[in-house]
Amino acid sequence: MKRTIMQKCVTVLMLVVMVIAGFQPATAYAASTSEKKATVSFTETKAIGFKEINFISGNNDYLFALGKKAKGNVFSYSKDGVNFKDVLLDTEITKKFPKITFQSMEISTSWTYTDKGEMWLIGTGKVKEGTKYPFLISISKDMKTVKVTPFQDLIKKLDAKATNIEIDDYFITHWEKSILILSGSYSNGSEERIPYYLLSTKGADFKAYSYPDNRYDQMDFAGDYLICSKWIVPEAAPGQGQFYYSTDYIKWTKAVTPENTDGTEWHRSYLDFKCFSATLGEDYFNPNKTYTVYYTTDMKKYKTISKDYVIEGPSRFMYIYNDDNRYIAEEESFGETGRIVISQRAIADNSEWKTLLDYTAKSSDFSFYDYIRGDGYVLVKDGKTRKIFNLKTGKNYETTIDHDKLGATRFDETYFYALYDKTTLLGTKNGFVTNYMFTTPEAMKGMTTWKAGKTNRYYFYSNTKIYYIDKTSLDSKLK
Repeated sequence: MKRTIMQKCVTVLMLVVMVIAGFQPATAYAASTSEKKATVSFTETKAIGFKEINFISGNNDYLFALGKKAKGNVFSYSKDGVNFKDVLLDTEITKKFPKITFQSMEISTSWTYTDKGEMWLIGTGKVKEGTKYPFLISISKDMKTVKVTPFQDLIKKLDAKATNIEIDDYFITHWEKSILILSGSYSNGSEERIPYYLLSTKGADFKAYSYPDNRYDQMDFAGDYLICSKWIVPEAAPGQGQFYYSTDYIKWTKAVTPENTDGTEWHRSYLDFKCFSATLGEDYFNPNKTYTVYYTTDMKKYKTISKDYVIEGPSRFMYIYNDDNRYIAEEESFGETGRIVISQRAIADNSEWKTLLDYTAKSSDFSFYDYIRGDGYVLVKDGKTRKIFNLKTGKNYETTIDHDKLGATRFDETYFYALYDKTTLLGTKNGFVTNYMFTTPEAMKGMTTWKAGKTNRYYFYSNTKIYYIDKTSLDSKLK
């Protein structure tokens, strides 16, 4: 298996768009997908002068691109999706570090914005000896004001001895409350690194705060609660995990998991975004028969959802999550023989689990790509064999599509598009049964969608250029 359990769980939490289900057919594969060459016109925008484009994205006001030009790091923005203006970043960054000569500066592809419209980016300056200086960049909604805030200025207000400051390269957000959080750690002479977090409320400047307990290293939202925890939940007592929650995001309250009699450690799980959930770790020598998720929405009273294991032995894992008002359970074997078992059940109490896919690999070279939107599909790579399972109809197909070549994707309830092998755009509206293969003008790094006025468009970017296709024009090519 190519994906670790942590990768699987992160995928379920920040994205919730990659899910698998299907069934193990009892008969030979009789059908195959078809791949058809097709043409469509890519229009080049007037985003010129890039030496390197790191990413493109957009919000309600602008399409924007982050990258490098001759003058350094730039944040380019466009109101019409064609003509771009540049915000130069290096000058403002240098002003904040007047006594330091950076050998290089990198601006992260992690970004966010608030309901007031200001943009936030994370950057890092590096000096020759390897020391890093992280900083925040904010850009006003009118794109006229750039503000750079060194992390050391924030952290030293928390701990004057702080050195070697590091930051996790992503924002934790609560859009409805306009909350932005960044998390990281620093040294202060002790052997253990000290965790901290930065908090901004309703567009205000960030302020640094200490974690409630230095044993913890993760934060995420469960509804309106901010949770402070860890992948393996620290103990409050043998057989009982302890975590913290906050409603004002500054003051913390202790909370505990249910107790278990055998003292097995608790692991975080991610049932959905509205609750805190955890499950018991598994004894390698005495595997569980049932996987149970314990979840709470008030941080006090717990409910459970359980499913019996299908795969036997310790070399396996399962997780359960809420998807579109149903529960999905994914069970995988990571032993010598790969196997996936996918089930679903209604959220209603006492409903039965239904097995949708039970597939055992015939090769050690086994991996898969999956998602749930629309009918839901699984692309399987099993040695030299490529297969696609339709999760709604139960049909399956041999295919030449290799999921390892799939890049950035965009899809709605009808159309699915993916960059394929960098120089091809793959389009389908029937779950990869018929695949239209469009040749791109050059190797593409990524794609996004953005609405220019009343026109929905797909945007694509190479290392130096940005292109677009009107959605109606591209969709019409898929018969």
